[in-house]
Amino acid sequence: MLQAMMSLLRDIGLVNSRADRKGLANSDLESDLTKLAIDYGDGSDRVLNAFSAVDRALDALTVRNANPKIVADWLMLQL
Repeated sequence: MLQAMMSLLRDIGLVNSRADRKGLANSDLESDLTKLAIDYGDGSDRVLNAFSAVDRALDALTVRNANPKIVADWLMLQL
């Protein structure tokens, strides 16, 4: 699920940057991604911070064998 979330956040960042949408990993969700990009605003920092938080959560679970409940709680606070 975290990898899917990273993919969506990447696409939101791509939409926010007004880059070529041919690079969308989830092109079937383009209209939803556009709505989410509007909600996230033009500030790329918010998307980048969310992507980084999900990446750190994934790392904590896969590399450091952290408690999934604690990681999920931490991640929700970050987002």
